[in-house]
Amino acid sequence: MQNSVDMLNGIILKQARRHFPDRWQELSPNQVTVASWVGYDLDGRNDIGWADTIRLKLSEKTEILEIYLAQARSIKKAHRSDVPAVFNKFMASLEAALGVSKEEQARFEGDLMDKTVLVEAANFLTRPNPKRWLDHKRGLRWLDRVAAETRVPSLIEKITVLKSRMRRCGLGAATLHLRANAMQVISAIGEVLPITMEERLGSRTLLEKVNEYAAAVDPVETNFASLDAETGTVRMQFILARQILQHIDREMPIRYLIAETDQPSIIISALGLAKYYGVDHKVDISPLFETPNALRNGGRVVARLLEQPSYRAYIQKRKTLCLQTGFSDAGRFIGQIPATLSIERLQSHVARALARSNLKNIRTIIFNTHGESIGRGGHPGTLKQRVNYIMSPWVFHKFNTLGLKLTHEFSFQGGDGYLWFANKKLADASLLQLICARFEDVTEAADDSFYADADFIWDFYNEIITQQDSLYRDGDYRYLLSGFARNFLIPSGSRPEIRQAKGPLAQSTFTPRMIRAIPHNALLQQVSVPANVIFGLGRAMRIDIDRFASIFSSSPRAQNLLEMIMGSWDATHLQALTAYGDLQDPNFWISRAMSHPGQNIYWRYRVIANQLYQRNANAKLRQLVYRIRADGELQSRILSKIDKKISMRMEDKASLRVQNQIILHAVRLALLMHAQSEAAGVPMNA
Repeated sequence: MQNSVDMLNGIILKQARRHFPDRWQELSPNQVTVASWVGYDLDGRNDIGWADTIRLKLSEKTEILEIYLAQARSIKKAHRSDVPAVFNKFMASLEAALGVSKEEQARFEGDLMDKTVLVEAANFLTRPNPKRWLDHKRGLRWLDRVAAETRVPSLIEKITVLKSRMRRCGLGAATLHLRANAMQVISAIGEVLPITMEERLGSRTLLEKVNEYAAAVDPVETNFASLDAETGTVRMQFILARQILQHIDREMPIRYLIAETDQPSIIISALGLAKYYGVDHKVDISPLFETPNALRNGGRVVARLLEQPSYRAYIQKRKTLCLQTGFSDAGRFIGQIPATLSIERLQSHVARALARSNLKNIRTIIFNTHGESIGRGGHPGTLKQRVNYIMSPWVFHKFNTLGLKLTHEFSFQGGDGYLWFANKKLADASLLQLICARFEDVTEAADDSFYADADFIWDFYNEIITQQDSLYRDGDYRYLLSGFARNFLIPSGSRPEIRQAKGPLAQSTFTPRMIRAIPHNALLQQVSVPANVIFGLGRAMRIDIDRFASIFSSSPRAQNLLEMIMGSWDATHLQALTAYGDLQDPNFWISRAMSHPGQNIYWRYRVIANQLYQRNANAKLRQLVYRIRADGELQSRILSKIDKKISMRMEDKASLRVQNQIILHAVRLALLMHAQSEAAGVPMNA
């Protein structure tokens, strides 16, 4: 990804040389940044400790210094006679810094559970060393001198690309993100600021108290010993940030994501803690609005934040307002399409709140952790359709008309992330498509009919939520999520996929809230029923069929949403879910026994039928299939009015991808049947 950004910056500089021959050297391209939470997301995990994070950050520092050195050597090789002597001094400083970083990394690769090893590693890292690079400024000063002492345009281009990468990466592979949740923040502030139960319940009183604290608090000194002794997640993360900023990379900002934010007091509390631990100058505190309630009220939360003196002073200093929106939790409870519209509404409310605040020259960074439902990509279309799905051109137009700076960040996660950046050609093509999409003209978005007919869209949105809520409460749907399909998932990380009830009543007490967002979507994918995308849309379309047809046949935004719906239907195979139900039906197995009288297999089928008799799941799954099919039939009939076709049955003309999905379901079903038969044949006394 970083190499592709270098490629993009090279293109920008070449174009600038053509169009602005007298001024192009003033440019420092910075259109794209890359960030990561891999190794830094400690919230709720037991497989990543603070020592792992420090070790990772030091390995990143070593790696990026090696990359800078390799780029410098490549430049010198290509421009040997044109490179000024000061470039050798830059390379010597870089080589020395790399040597120090390698030794620091080696010290932290020891057994840090041994206090002697920990003390030696911490002392080595914190001991003054004139060769150590603690930020990229030293390297930039050398390169500024190099650029000033040469007149060779191609050399200046390469130097500028290297400088841009150093500004973008600092001393790491990517900027880093830490994460906590709201309750952890409130618990942490309670350790340094006594808070009564009445103040916890009264958000206004708590907001006033944490505001006073954030305005007056003085920073404390911390070190690796205090980091090792700390047990609270939030306090440990801020101490960790302090050590990184003091001893590894003091220039690059750190994003601090707070999940489940629904009150401004949570963000002000985090700000107070950031000041207490002396990191507020480099930490961007970012509320995550992801639950239905948070998305509904997030605009008001931001507006209240912008009224608080401590927060206003903080973002004026940082020149950045950061927030994050997510589809995961909202998609579980209100459905993916309403979640998308809720996020869009929140984004526009943030723009209005910032415009009213009278704060000047503030850049809004909105990070969308999209990608649930039908896959980590979150949209079946092109990359342009994908980014316009998660942040519409209408939102960009809103920020533009209000004179506000906006940066849109979005995630590439898991297999989806590797896919788009698997090799150089693919990575370059992906990045260029994303850049073209985000920098396109958005003025026409103001005339989109989707936004002109707000009454119908509001009714459409609310009806889907109503239907998704009814699905969420449906016992048959809950049975699907709590039952056999969970065994199709493999472990992913240290977070359990479900907060599981115990004992014989586990399934009867199960609710979808107990299951985490990613496995929730994975379960639906495993049985080919992305119900949190497709269900309820038929009844919503039926509110006013003519208005639906008019808007969704012409509006770019509506068609973008419709592509998501159509792609989800392509991944829906109701017959597969029906077959999984048949597999758990004792009638299916007793019928097989009746067709093999007198054969050895007869008794195996009888055993399976008897085992399934007390918990026949087939009736539940067939009732669920009926609900989805009934709503899907409505969608099919209404969509035909705008020449869109969805299929709810397996067709011989289906695409190869769809056929392969069906074949895989058949193979899995055959294997499951064989396994049950073999298990039933094991002697009772074996």
